Amino acid sequence: MGQVCPVILRLPDADSVDDYRTEAVALLSKMAPLIGKENSEKIFLDRFAALCTDPLFHVRKVCAANFGDFSGVVGSDSTEQILLPKFFYLCEDGVWGVRKACADVFMPVSCVCSPTIRQAELSPLFINLLKDQSRWVRMAAFQALGPFISTFADPLITALLHNENGEIVITDTEQLTERLAKVVESREKQEQKEKSENDESEKVDK
Repeated sequence: MGQVCPVILRLPDADSVDDYRTEAVALLSKMAPLIGKENSEKIFLDRFAALCTDPLFHVRKVCAANFGDFSGVVGSDSTEQILLPKFFYLCEDGVWGVRKACADVFMPVSCVCSPTIRQAELSPLFINLLKDQSRWVRMAAFQALGPFISTFADPLITALLHNENGEIVITDTEQLTERLAKVVESREKQEQKEKSENDESEKVDK
């Protein structure tokens, strides 16, 4: 790690060849899970954030494409305090390919953020992508709509939790099955009650 990381950090220097800078972002993003949260925050976080506003759109696009994975490694605090403003910037990028890449990773980014941030800041941002002038961005956003909505699920009710990679996983299958059965049972009772009330109403009308 002591030899590899400095090399990766030197690749995206301003005077580097454009291809080197693009590849550096991809390498940095792949290395982050291997060196863990603490080292990624210390070594890669500021550099990744800076590259998100790189003049070369290819670099910004690779940053956007890897944003979900990288934010999943560094965690909620670093994502909300340092990375999220960069994500907002990328979602409004002048190049549609960058905005589409943001739409593609919206769900894992949302998983890392707190429910408050998710509702107050990410939701309006996602709505903008759904209304984007590019149909490719709109299509990507609509494909991500279901996964994004799923991140609003209440873990206490659904027995869903986010793992360390920012993915939604079922943590207790038996508990989830039991709760789903109760939901179905409650719905059936409600339907029976409504049917009985309708029958009574029809008798009164006669």
